[in-house]
Amino acid sequence: MGQRCNPTRQTFLRRMIDSTRGKLSPHDVISITDGMRKDLALWLQFFRTHNGRTFFISEQKILSSDLQLYTDSSKFACGGFLASRWFQVQFHDEWKAKDIAFLELYAIVVAIHVFGHKLANHRTVMNTDNMAIVHVLNCQTSRDPQIMMLVRHLVLLLLHSILG
Repeated sequence: MGQRCNPTRQTFLRRMIDSTRGKLSPHDVISITDGMRKDLALWLQFFRTHNGRTFFISEQKILSSDLQLYTDSSKFACGGFLASRWFQVQFHDEWKAKDIAFLELYAIVVAIHVFGHKLANHRTVMNTDNMAIVHVLNCQTSRDPQIMMLVRHLVLLLLHSILG
């Protein structure tokens, strides 16, 4: 049911899908993990605050370059720029060991937090120089648990801003 009614299904079903690997019979027992509980709690959080309204988003795609929206990340910091506004986040030392794909996605998530109100109700094409993140954003899933944490946060943020 959840897969049919929501285009963001992969994001919140990733852990459940992973738990079925190696199971040969539909009668095999699958334990509900803390991660699965967190995914279900996110859905519950969304549905508690969702007012039931939906609307059509513009079919016209707006390129991030048309908006002058840019993000980038390094092992030391990330930043973003929209028209004349910008942000910068310096990473703690322990973040310098994180994968660059995580850091690139983090910059995009921060940009949506900071500039999301300017993007509301638009189909925005985000550009990134990290092919792994292109795939993650298009599929809304990843096998990397840290990246999935950001993807879940991003999807929930977008659901709230679109359906608010």
